[in-house]
Amino acid sequence: GGPVDDRVADAVGRDDFADLVRDCDQLTRARRLRHAFPDFCEAPIAFPPTYKLDRRARDQPTYLPDRRPAFCDRVLWRAGGDPASLREAPLVVPAKYRALPSHLSDHMPVS
Repeated sequence: GGPVDDRVADAVGRDDFADLVRDCDQLTRARRLRHAFPDFCEAPIAFPPTYKLDRRARDQPTYLPDRRPAFCDRVLWRAGGDPASLREAPLVVPAKYRALPSHLSDHMPVS
């Protein structure tokens, strides 16, 4: 364990992921710095980390102790046009962005 692991456990317990994604997520940080997918969009994440799950757990997401939970499964999109104008008036507005329970994999699929 460590400070990041404690933050993950706390966020999962509170069902509140905005600060965790903003402060600890590698893809979010890379996108903010424009090091990866600079012109892509993503809906706000309001679901628990999608990896690495213990498939034997049935009630709620339970993570394997040897791996830090992560938001590995994501949906990003890029709409045509000027990226600056798309931030103010997006062409794509997702109806839902969620992780779906699955006991077939150590990932939760995202839709």
